[in-house]
Amino acid sequence: MKIKITPQCSKAITRIMFIMVALFSGIISFILSGPAVSESQELKGMNQPAVMALAMKESLEITKKEISPLRRQVYLEYQRKMKNGQVLLDRLSQYQHIIEAAASYYNLDADLVTGLIAYESGGRNSAVSDAQARGLMQIYVVPRGCVLKIKKLFQVKRLDYHNPAHNIFVGTATLAQYMKNAPDPLLGLVAYNAGPSAVKGKSYFEFSQRRISKDIKRFPFIVSAYALMAKVQKKTGQILPLNQENQAWFDGIELLGVN
Repeated sequence: MKIKITPQCSKAITRIMFIMVALFSGIISFILSGPAVSESQELKGMNQPAVMALAMKESLEITKKEISPLRRQVYLEYQRKMKNGQVLLDRLSQYQHIIEAAASYYNLDADLVTGLIAYESGGRNSAVSDAQARGLMQIYVVPRGCVLKIKKLFQVKRLDYHNPAHNIFVGTATLAQYMKNAPDPLLGLVAYNAGPSAVKGKSYFEFSQRRISKDIKRFPFIVSAYALMAKVQKKTGQILPLNQENQAWFDGIELLGVN
């Protein structure tokens, strides 16, 4: 059977094809003018510094949502202690080789040990507290096993806590044991400062709910703030201010117990 196409049919088919082409063109125009393409075109029109600034802004917004309350506490202490931080780190630089050796021996973060010394003695080897805690790491009560091992390590019958090497190794050994026994790294620091009996709870949050001295609660954050200063100085050669410009970079630095 043959189908005969009349002039009227031909005009109708042409009209339908014209409508289809117009619709297709409209859809394409809508897609090209959509937000994604417009944003891309807008970025192409921006110079490189502006694009970087925009990326940093977005990165900061994301980071702010992800920062833990514990890390915010460290940042707060960083800003409080930054003024004297450089003086303390300069004073401790003469002991850095011992700190690195002790931290490596006991598998601890050397910057955390540096932060602990900065808080405990301000880097003064001759320091003696009212409770007779002595030296750089303010040695007071030490687990017996730690003392015996370090005597054997240094091949001495008696340890001198005003000898920087003896003091730092004993203090680092004590910290390592408390960190190992504590359910939370921050509680390991609390144990060093206030004694193992003061640490109750499975996390720092549980511990912080107790009625206890604010100084003891702040202690791990101050130590971590000094540790952060040490890390920043190692990476940049100086202690940088913590502000919006570099906060995203700060957020990328690992800190034990507060990430």
